[in-house]
Amino acid sequence: MRILVEVSWGMGNMVQGTPLCHALHLLGHDVDLFLHNRKISARMAPLFEGWPVLGNIFHGSSDIEFGRYDLAVCCFGERRAAKRMPPGFYIDFGWYNLRAGNESERNLSAARRLGWTDPTPPSHVQSSGRDFGLSPGTVVLHAGCDPANTIKRWPHWPEVCARLESVGKTIIVVGTESDRSQDGWEHKYRCEFGLPVNDLCALLDQATAYCGNDSGVGHIAAAIGLPGVLLFGPSDPVKNAPNSKVLRQLVAPLGEGEARQPTKQKTVPIDRLGVDEVWAELQAVLTEPRRDPQRDLPARANPPVVPSGERPTSPAEETTDSLEDHTHALAAWNARRLITEPDRARVIREGMRDAAKVHLRLSELWRHAPGLEAIRQAKFHAQQAVRAGSRIRGTIAKFKAGHSG
Repeated sequence: MRILVEVSWGMGNMVQGTPLCHALHLLGHDVDLFLHNRKISARMAPLFEGWPVLGNIFHGSSDIEFGRYDLAVCCFGERRAAKRMPPGFYIDFGWYNLRAGNESERNLSAARRLGWTDPTPPSHVQSSGRDFGLSPGTVVLHAGCDPANTIKRWPHWPEVCARLESVGKTIIVVGTESDRSQDGWEHKYRCEFGLPVNDLCALLDQATAYCGNDSGVGHIAAAIGLPGVLLFGPSDPVKNAPNSKVLRQLVAPLGEGEARQPTKQKTVPIDRLGVDEVWAELQAVLTEPRRDPQRDLPARANPPVVPSGERPTSPAEETTDSLEDHTHALAAWNARRLITEPDRARVIREGMRDAAKVHLRLSELWRHAPGLEAIRQAKFHAQQAVRAGSRIRGTIAKFKAGHSG
């Protein structure tokens, strides 16, 4: 099976798509990667280049011949491939799929639909192999985060660094230029700002432990297998949990009326976590800093795993969740048909016809749900119904969605 995996948004989101790529490869499928973020895709590509799991790595949809793929999976993010693949032949994940769920695991569910039953593969990043000459016991700190969400930054890292220094630990502070503090406290220690991403991987690989706020650097540390501590306050510790057995999470308690989304008005303040609490957790890591253990994964399947099965039946209770899930089941079934039945054109026609019906129903259900996200979903599914061939009904559904609320 030829599968296109799309990863987008930030560095952490891209890394969280790699367990899916690994599982699809081990199932015996050919996997290409679409980095959909024009601002950072060129900088992020070295994280994945040279990985035997992948064939091609694309930076723009204009470079991709979508018709050659049997299935596309849009990991949590922009879902550009969903607008280019035939309806009924892609799986996409959004906020609505991640209620109380982990991003890496939700992405991996696409492989589970195709027969993956083994443990979650480790995340993957590619190291440059550069030697940073680190001494034993070195702790790497990322005190920054996405510059659009600065409320995720914990303000007490200087106190923790002072304690680390007092017990003889070497500290290296990493980040981008936007992560520098206003008072420059980090310049008391070794700074490695602006490293190329594969050099950052090499640095982390040579360190003993890692600590930081919820950020993409933490997901790289998880992929390296580095033990450490991540802090969560205004961001979701379930959705953003690292794919790691040894990278610990400290989560600020949730207060009444507070949310764990940086876009909400009242969020959980990160400084609700105290210095002593963070220091105790970091000390526990440094007492026995074991790396993430190897995971027991199968050899690559040959021939590819193509599980049999009947056409997915419609859910007994039609809700936005159950029907979104049904579209994923149909896409996996349609993709299996493409490689087991000789008439590819007929399979695509039938798959699109089935998809049109489900998208129309989803547009209607989302139109009656509250919130702006629901309106966006209603419009998206109406447009997909149009693309699937239901032009009149889809156009009417799109008009209704635009006038809902």
